[in-house]
Amino acid sequence: MTRQNEIGPEPEDAKTWLNGGIAKRDLGQHKEAIADFDEAIRLDPENTDAWLNRSISKRNLGQHEEAIADCDEAIRLDPENTDAWLNRSIVKRLVGQRKEAIADCDEAVRLDPESAGAWLNRGIARRGLGQHKEAIADCDEAIRLDPESAGAWLNRSIVKRLIGQRKEAITDCDEAVRLDPGSAGAWLNRGIARRGLGQHKEAITDCDEAVRLDPESAGAWLNRGIAKGQLGQHKGAVADLDEAIRLDPENASAWLRRSFSKGQLGQHKEAIADFDEAARLDPENARA
Repeated sequence: MTRQNEIGPEPEDAKTWLNGGIAKRDLGQHKEAIADFDEAIRLDPENTDAWLNRSISKRNLGQHEEAIADCDEAIRLDPENTDAWLNRSIVKRLVGQRKEAIADCDEAVRLDPESAGAWLNRGIARRGLGQHKEAIADCDEAIRLDPESAGAWLNRSIVKRLIGQRKEAITDCDEAVRLDPGSAGAWLNRGIARRGLGQHKEAITDCDEAVRLDPESAGAWLNRGIAKGQLGQHKGAVADLDEAIRLDPENASAWLRRSFSKGQLGQHKEAIADFDEAARLDPENARA
């Protein structure tokens, strides 16, 4: 028996199911796409593209273990498939397996040195391991191969900010924002870099946009709250930090900064309570 595909004619073979799944995936219909890929795999278990594309949809749904398993099969069927190595690397990075992600990216780069995505993902994984010089080198290559990649500019900016190159980080973020003005991360990272340079008003403006684009970004609320506190806008700072804590109650920095602003407002009992929570979450930094 076959089932009616919502996109195109009723499929009769694996290729048709595969194409239908890809179309649905491109529309963000990942559950429906997976059902089509399931059928494609049932009809043709040797179809590498079906395994790979099902993995991508599973990754987008947060089904990381299953996504890795599908990539394993795609690689077994076609060890020269760059996209399979790259996608498995992405999933491994998402679950914190950064060393393994780098190893997969090494293979993807070997198979296709022109894959900007492979260089970029390796750079992101290296950043997570604190390998900042290597991360910048990978992002440099990703940008050379694809100068329109907002993600490459953003990630190089993040690394530069982490090593104190704030002005250079802002320059990279300018480009990321130009290429993708809808990237909350680009606005936020530029705001953080500007705050580090004492450009608090500009930092608030960038964080305003980050919050507008992604109201669930605890980092955007936190950094705007910090910048407001630096300008003496303590009521506004507390309001932003309230939201940052609601979104991420384990962030010691948010509790600590709110403690400071509450103290400046004369709310000493509340300030002490916030400080105690910051110290509980991060004893070393809270009392530094």
